[in-house]
Amino acid sequence: MLKINKRDTLKLLKKDLKRFERKALPNATIESINQTLEVVKKGEIHEMKTKLHKPTSFTLKGLHMFAANKKTKYPIGRVFIKTLQEKYLQYQIDGGVSVSQKGKWPIPIDKSITNTFGNLPRGKKRLQPKKNDFFAKIGDTEGIWRRSSTGLKLLIVLKQTRQYTKKIFDFYGRGKRIIDVHFNKRMNINAGRRQKIFK
Repeated sequence: MLKINKRDTLKLLKKDLKRFERKALPNATIESINQTLEVVKKGEIHEMKTKLHKPTSFTLKGLHMFAANKKTKYPIGRVFIKTLQEKYLQYQIDGGVSVSQKGKWPIPIDKSITNTFGNLPRGKKRLQPKKNDFFAKIGDTEGIWRRSSTGLKLLIVLKQTRQYTKKIFDFYGRGKRIIDVHFNKRMNINAGRRQKIFK
């Protein structure tokens, strides 16, 4: 009769696995999370460039990455939108109604008065009527109008609220798809590499 007894081998293997889980695996996890988040951030910036109308550099810089580290009990990292940019990007992500807290929203109707990003120029003078322009409420429409030989032309409409029905910036969906594709691949690579070093 042949008898195989690998009790001592199994004990050593379990001990090595515990050491690996305690020392190498957390580092591999943190590394994989941060590598994946870098891809998520790049993907979200691409999403903004393709889905939003000429986003400004200020908008694109609104994405921030909080890297995973050893300070937390469990490795965790995140990509988020900074507070100032989130105030207006949330409506592109979730839709909804934006209510102006200071006066009314100036919404350009005449594209000839907008900048390269499709917005009104910054500064106090942007709403000051020029020659042949005037503030008025005509019918139900309040805004800045222009007199011309062909009649009146609406330049800017003023509204207390803005309705966003389309969710054009798929922030959560894009991020989840990238995580689903990239994290496990990086985890396998990093864990395998650290296991070789550990041995």
